[in-house]
Amino acid sequence: MISYLSDHGKQKIFAYDIDCILSDSLYKPTVKAKMAERSFPNKYKSINDSLYLALIIKPTGNSGYNENITKWNMKTGEMDNMLYEHPDIKKKRVDFDLSIKGGCYVECYLYHDLMTICDLNGNLRYNIYGPEWDKSTNRVSFYGGVAYCKDKIVALYSGKETFYNSGSGGMKVDRPTKFLVFDMNGNYIQTIETKCQILNFCYDEKNNRIIMSLDDDMQFAYLDLSGLI
Repeated sequence: MISYLSDHGKQKIFAYDIDCILSDSLYKPTVKAKMAERSFPNKYKSINDSLYLALIIKPTGNSGYNENITKWNMKTGEMDNMLYEHPDIKKKRVDFDLSIKGGCYVECYLYHDLMTICDLNGNLRYNIYGPEWDKSTNRVSFYGGVAYCKDKIVALYSGKETFYNSGSGGMKVDRPTKFLVFDMNGNYIQTIETKCQILNFCYDEKNNRIIMSLDDDMQFAYLDLSGLI
């Protein structure tokens, strides 16, 4: 199994053969791709051996940046932005996932109560607006990570200020604790409340479970989805 690791200091993506790491103490990774200085991937999902769907960051100054979902050829470095961009959102901050079987990808917005589903050419299928939808950007955090779990979309969701003044001069951090579950067309199915402060998660397809990184004494946990969704 090959695993990729992005090194933004060296501006390279390294490929690691997991079996070789375990068997060879002198193993060294190979360079899968080089990253451009002014336009580089924050996250990427494989479409085929060379073509990836990537969340590309483009700096706009000393501190600002924009995000775009892009088809990225790792071999040539060529990037093509996907067609659809929501016309009312100026500061785009998203997470995304890709479904090859469904022929689509999903974007979940951090600062807007919005989920967008597009086909693999970037054509809009659905905009799913939550009850707190507003085109303005504010301090409320809505969606966190998102993943396709078989024929469902599972998204981490907060709907409140993640960072706020605790009243003692410091900042308190409240992480999202729940998942929203949708079908492939973005129809809401259910909410799963974990009561855990969740930093991030990924989907373990082989065991049909969500593996979570937690902001708590217990740092890792999993949620078995069998019979749950």
